[in-house]
Amino acid sequence: MNKITEVSTDHLNSKKKKILLLSDDLWLRVSSGVGTVSKNFVLGTLDKYDWVQAGGAIKHPEDGKVVDMNDSVREETGIEDAYLKIYPISGYGSQEIVRDIIDRENPDAILHYTDPRFWGWLYDMEHE
Repeated sequence: MNKITEVSTDHLNSKKKKILLLSDDLWLRVSSGVGTVSKNFVLGTLDKYDWVQAGGAIKHPEDGKVVDMNDSVREETGIEDAYLKIYPISGYGSQEIVRDIIDRENPDAILHYTDPRFWGWLYDMEHE
C-alpha cells in the first residue's frame, strides 16, 4: 500500500464532526451486508457528520487510491456540504494505513463496524 502523504484541508471550514469508518467498502461493486448497512448510516447522517472511510475488500481494485465522493453524495442526497472520502484497502488494513488516514483527515471519532476477528492489529494500537 502506498503511504498517504498529502494532508486534507477540505474539512477545516466544516462545523460538523468527522468520523473515520473502518468497514467493508461502501461503494464496491459487489456489496456485502456490512457495506450496505454502512452505506445506509453514512448517507443517513451526512447532514450531521463528515465521513472518511477505510473501505476494505478482499482484493480491492482501487487499493492505494483516494476516492472523493463529495460530488456524488451531494447530488444523491441534496446535502450541499456532504463530505465523504473513501480510502480503498485490500484485506483488513493495517496500523500504518489507519495512522496515515488519521494524519491526513484528522477525524474526531473512529467507528469500527465489521467482524472484529481479523482486526486484532487495530485493538493492539488502542493506546495510541
